[in-house]
Amino acid sequence: MTTLHVFSNRHIDTEVTNIKKGNWIYLENSLSKKRWSLFFKYNNIDETKLGVTYITQDEYFDLTGTKDNMKYPFDVVVGNPPFNDDQNQKANTGNYVSASKKLHLEFINKSLELAKHVVMVAPVRGWFVGKNKDRYLERYKQKGLYLIENKGMPFDNAVTGEIGVFHFNKDEEFVRDEFEQTDPLKSSIVDQYKMYTMVGKRNPGELAGTLSDKGKFRVILTSTKIEYTDNDNLFEDKSRGNWRVAFNHNGNQKGKSIYGGKVQVANPTDYLSMSMSCFIVSSEEEAQNVCNYLMSDDITNLMRKIKVSNTNSKYHMSFIPQYVNVDK
Repeated sequence: MTTLHVFSNRHIDTEVTNIKKGNWIYLENSLSKKRWSLFFKYNNIDETKLGVTYITQDEYFDLTGTKDNMKYPFDVVVGNPPFNDDQNQKANTGNYVSASKKLHLEFINKSLELAKHVVMVAPVRGWFVGKNKDRYLERYKQKGLYLIENKGMPFDNAVTGEIGVFHFNKDEEFVRDEFEQTDPLKSSIVDQYKMYTMVGKRNPGELAGTLSDKGKFRVILTSTKIEYTDNDNLFEDKSRGNWRVAFNHNGNQKGKSIYGGKVQVANPTDYLSMSMSCFIVSSEEEAQNVCNYLMSDDITNLMRKIKVSNTNSKYHMSFIPQYVNVDK
């Protein structure tokens, strides 16, 4: 059985022991082959006896796939590939970048030309949860998608959100979708208030060392971490200048802290980092009332029932009924 392994550099250490004689290995960049060799040596594996074929990213996408969905060049393709082009440039820097360019979908699509049995790891944000979900699910079920596993967040506050494992084989009956979702409300809090997700243009890591414990302006890095600056032009925050209801972009799917921390009032001069999302409201009083509403038992229990991922996305928020001020 010939298997093609398509893994970014960060996952070589966990995949190296799965390489068998005659397998093929995708190389993310010029450092990848040396990295594979180092991990073979570290695990006491004789690389020369494996007869591995290495291919570059360009060679991977140039591989000739099946013409008739009968004869495939590989028995299996498995992978945890780069999620977008920027990740190649930021390899080994510790930065986990946005999935917005969806390079992972290009890897999945190509792999389905190369083998009947495919297992690929990919972020779900932007395509497999929310409004685009049904379209992608139907498209890939026709290509043999039969199991989607929810592996949760790769680490705290990962920009990509949850990670899924996608299993394809046209000979298998559909098993389950662990990101299964229902329809949101036709008129929700998202329709009532303008919502910004991942508000600021700088993430907490990029701001490390540039802030202080006092200053003119608050910088809300996460729902539990606030620092200060005197710079009135620190970074772009399109929500700034308004009273806001601020909360973490990534929360929890279950548990006590469904939003990943407190929902709080952000005043017009506060900065919100890329880790934060918010609703725009008209006053400080309204902001505090909406915070209390979102943190109420009724709403947090609702969120625990409907969330299919940790992200506090517009899709998840669209299940929350509009806020009504009962004191008026």
